[in-house]
Amino acid sequence: MSATHFMSRAHDGMNMSMSGSTWPRWDSWHFSIAGLVTGVVGAGLIIVMRRHLSIRQQWFLVGALAASVLLLCSDVQSLSMTSYRSHMIEHLIVLLVIAPLVASSVSLRVPKPVATLGFLAFTVLIPLYHLTPLGSWVMSHEGGHYVELSSFLIIGVWFWTPVYGIRQVMSERQRVTFTTLALPVVATTGLVLWSSTAASLSVTGMRMAMITIGDIHNGGSIMMLWGTILMLVHVIVITMIAAFRGRAERVPIGLRYVVR
Repeated sequence: MSATHFMSRAHDGMNMSMSGSTWPRWDSWHFSIAGLVTGVVGAGLIIVMRRHLSIRQQWFLVGALAASVLLLCSDVQSLSMTSYRSHMIEHLIVLLVIAPLVASSVSLRVPKPVATLGFLAFTVLIPLYHLTPLGSWVMSHEGGHYVELSSFLIIGVWFWTPVYGIRQVMSERQRVTFTTLALPVVATTGLVLWSSTAASLSVTGMRMAMITIGDIHNGGSIMMLWGTILMLVHVIVITMIAAFRGRAERVPIGLRYVVR
């Protein structure tokens, strides 16, 4: 490859539309067919299943449903095809907010081998949609974008169910380790995007004509910083739950002989 051709490809990568520089407005809302369908279907499922769900499970599902509808009717979603930072915010909300809420209401018992597969799927899915040609494909096809969000939700619930699910098979320490090991995947993927160049993205097959290289850097920084913060919050929450459960299970010294 000649130097002239290489510079031409780099220039093509840099010569992108400035539409990707738009930040989402949190006070901007719109009607969304996807939001309406999600709200109606989700509410219907909760109503039909309410007899088989505890109050705790119902609240978690309502929270996940509310977050989903708000996301689909927000500026974050409407700009997600033209703004990489909005696209990344949307991913983090689905993976690290909505999916854990759904997982917290799941009564399914996930064996450890299946949980390990969920962990592997989670760690592969994130770089797959951000560091391969698949990432640029979903940015140019709306149908592909919804497939991407659906896969994030499914894999996210699969990953978080062994951590937050009701019928847990892992110990408290294993759940903390499980979540902590996934943190570098989120942070590293964001770091790669933040440090990328138009030429390096072109080499990997990432060609997004509507996105600026600066917007990709901003999206990477969002994943690197806010993704890491959200994962740390999960680690802290799981650690605190483990500590409180461990304390609750201890029998007070003065009652040991009474219990016996």
